[in-house]
Amino acid sequence: MRRFHVHLTVENLTHNIDYYSQLFGQPPTKEKSDYAQWLLENPAVNFAISSRGKTFGISHLGVQADNDDDWQELQERARRSGDIFEQSNTTCCYAKSDKAWSKDPQGVAWEYFFTKSQADDYGVDTSEDLNAISSDGYVEQELSSKNIDSYKSNSNNCRLFARKDNCCS
Repeated sequence: MRRFHVHLTVENLTHNIDYYSQLFGQPPTKEKSDYAQWLLENPAVNFAISSRGKTFGISHLGVQADNDDDWQELQERARRSGDIFEQSNTTCCYAKSDKAWSKDPQGVAWEYFFTKSQADDYGVDTSEDLNAISSDGYVEQELSSKNIDSYKSNSNNCRLFARKDNCCS
């Protein structure tokens, strides 16, 4: 099974947890001091909110794979859609996951991911740093060395796939 994923950045986590718990008819599946997540069955949605972002509203959209076969297919689809930023064994949103990130033509960040295990810390929020991939699929800039070091410390493997030659490694 696959789940549609929505992540919102909110100003007041407590008020939003109350609101979405009423809207979904259930408390969060996971709740931390800066994050909450509902794994809904009907429809199959991974809905998350956090108070960590700089801009309130939609942080990113995505699709979550429940098994390795689905992950391989989602990863291939992401690659066909254009440039992607891939991460293996990265920690984000209190989970260890493999991920592929892209941006649609409007500039909305999309995350394709397979969660392998839960984590005690939030980790690195990649969605805030996807400005390296432009909405037309071309690399605009290299990730800063600070962000690369941060990703390397939280991920065994991160790669940026790009159409432009000689811009990133």
